[in-house]
Amino acid sequence: MGKRVLFSLFDYIGGIITIILSFICCFSFLSKFIHPSQIITFQWISLFLPVLLILNGGILIFWLIRRKKWFWFPLIALISNFWFYPSVINWSFSSGDRESSLEKINIVTYNIHAFRYDKSAQGVSTFIKHKNVDILCLQEIPADMTEDKLSEIFPFLPYVAITKSSDNSIRTSILSRYPIINTNTISFTERVNCALAVDMEIGGRTISVINCHLQTTNWNQRSLIVAKENPIDRGYLFPNIQRKVMEQNFAFRAQQADSLKRLIEKNAHPVIVCCDMNDTPASYVYHNMKGQLTDSFHSAGYGYTYTYRYMCNLLRIDYIFYSSDHFNGILHESPDINYSDHNPVIATLSLTD
Repeated sequence: MGKRVLFSLFDYIGGIITIILSFICCFSFLSKFIHPSQIITFQWISLFLPVLLILNGGILIFWLIRRKKWFWFPLIALISNFWFYPSVINWSFSSGDRESSLEKINIVTYNIHAFRYDKSAQGVSTFIKHKNVDILCLQEIPADMTEDKLSEIFPFLPYVAITKSSDNSIRTSILSRYPIINTNTISFTERVNCALAVDMEIGGRTISVINCHLQTTNWNQRSLIVAKENPIDRGYLFPNIQRKVMEQNFAFRAQQADSLKRLIEKNAHPVIVCCDMNDTPASYVYHNMKGQLTDSFHSAGYGYTYTYRYMCNLLRIDYIFYSSDHFNGILHESPDINYSDHNPVIATLSLTD
C-alpha cells in the first residue's frame, strides 16, 4: 500500500509539472506579437523555448512509457509550436531551380567578436576569400579599426564602410565587391549599438544593404563560467540584477527593431538585411524586423541551424533577410568555425528578372 501511495503522489506531482510546462509552451506564440514594454514574460518564454520544447519532448516519452494519460499535455504543447520548427529546422531544400536569374550575390553576416580569438582576423579573411564573398557584413569590429585596416585584412573587397560613431559604440562594417554609393550610420538612442545602411550598384540596380547589431542580452557562456567558478557571483545571474538588465535589454532590442522596421518600409530600393539580432525566431524582435522580408534559411536552408556556438548550440540569433520580390534564395549555411563566439551566416541570393 505504501508504494502505491508513493507512486500515486509521484504521478500527481509529475502531472502538475507537466501541465505547467505544457501550458507555458502552448502560449509561446504570443511572444511574436506582444511588445516587451507591455508584457516581458513572453520574451523569456521565447528565449528559452528550445529548452521548453526539449523538456516537453522528454516528458512525453516518460508518460508514454508509463502509459499515463498525462502524455496528452506535452503532445499538445509540441504540436502547438508547429510555427517555430521551420525557423530552426528546414527539410524543404528546393532552391536549386532558381538559378536562372540575372546575377548571383554571395553575402555573409558575421559577428567577429572584435577579432579576439587567436589569429581570427587572418582566419576570417582566408575563409571569406575561399567562399568568394561579394558582400561582407561585420558586427563588433574593434574600436580602433579603420577602413584602411579593414582593406588590409580583406583586400579582395575594395569598397568599405564603417559606422561613424563614438568610441564607446559597438561598431559595424560593410565590405563589398560592388561600388558603395551612399552610406548612413543609424544610431539608437536607447544604447550604443548602431546600424549601417549603404546603397550599392549591383547588376545595374541600386540595392540597399543594412547591417545591424541589436542590444545584447548581457547573459552568455562567460557569465555561466564566472558563476560556476565563483559561487559568490551566482546571485548576479538570477533573479536580481542580471534579470532586470536582461529585461531592460528585451525592451531596448524591441525599440531598435521598431526603428529599423520603419526604415526598411520607407526604403525605395530592394533590401538585404544582415543582423546579429541577439534574439531567437520566437521573439517579438525577429517577427517585427522580418516583416514582409524573407529569411534566407526559410528559402534556402537545410537541416538544423544555430548561430551562437555556446549554450548547447540551441540559439539562432544571426540572420539574413531580403526582399523576395527582387531576390531568390539559392543557398543558406552557417558553418561552425572557431574564429568567434558566433557562426557566420552565408547566403547566396540571385536578382530576379
